[in-house]
Amino acid sequence: MIDSLGLICQTNGDRGDTPCRMGPVIAQQFTQFVMSDHDFIGAAQKHLQVRHGVYIRDPDKWNQPSDFSRDQASRLMLGFFIAGQSHLAWVYYTLAFKNWCRHQNGDLIGFTEWANIIRGMGFWFLYPLLWLFDLGFLFNVLVGVRLQPWDIDNLFVPDLYFSQYKYNTLPAFIATMAYDKQSAAVRLQANLSNDNGNNGCLEALNANLYFLGKLP
Repeated sequence: MIDSLGLICQTNGDRGDTPCRMGPVIAQQFTQFVMSDHDFIGAAQKHLQVRHGVYIRDPDKWNQPSDFSRDQASRLMLGFFIAGQSHLAWVYYTLAFKNWCRHQNGDLIGFTEWANIIRGMGFWFLYPLLWLFDLGFLFNVLVGVRLQPWDIDNLFVPDLYFSQYKYNTLPAFIATMAYDKQSAAVRLQANLSNDNGNNGCLEALNANLYFLGKLP
């Protein structure tokens, strides 16, 4: 649901996962070249960035920078990367690097998140490291979907798409081939459809299904 501030929130109006929901939608709009009345990047900068490079989940209830987690940051920053707004993500990650590679809530930068940074910033000279970081995709599709079936797909499907179209590696390719996309679609529906009243978000669901459908 898109609220009065132009932010994407859950069907019940809660904005606790708004950055997590907005990232894939921003990425989808750019990838599909969709013209929209909604400037989600602008809304995120206006309502979710409280000072340069520092973000919150929600300008009302979830408004403490210390609550901004890896799950929220990785999705929003990936959206910025895919949308060609790498400078916005770089400001955020520069602060994270200074914080001992931790997000605002103390979460460490994730394994495949490092891959997003390399791809998003165009650091081609770090390509050999992608072979290491992309092993995280293999873990996600073979193990992670069993350990965390309720929302794991939402946390790596757009990333896996990104890996196929920029600096692809053998681990990322194998992960894509091994990924059970039919089961993933079922999990995404269960997690993000309006039937899940506490978590549903059709915009995020459609974005994730779009990127799932773009995988080989």
